[in-house]
Amino acid sequence: MDSVTDQKAFADKFDVSYPLLCDTEKALSRAYGVLGASGSSGRSTFLIDRDGVVRKVWAKVTPAGHPAEIVRALKAL
Repeated sequence: MDSVTDQKAFADKFDVSYPLLCDTEKALSRAYGVLGASGSSGRSTFLIDRDGVVRKVWAKVTPAGHPAEIVRALKAL
């Protein structure tokens, strides 16, 4: 649900080289059921393949070390 600016700052800080989704309207967050009653959620990551299939979900993640974890999962596909 972060803005483009926030996602870019995150990607720069953690050397993320893959695209990050900006869901400022919360449409996808609602569709995937990750919004709490307050309309917010913890940070979650969804690995979605080229066919639109959700391959892995990380819920309530912390940024430290997470990009490397995602890269390992991508390589395993």
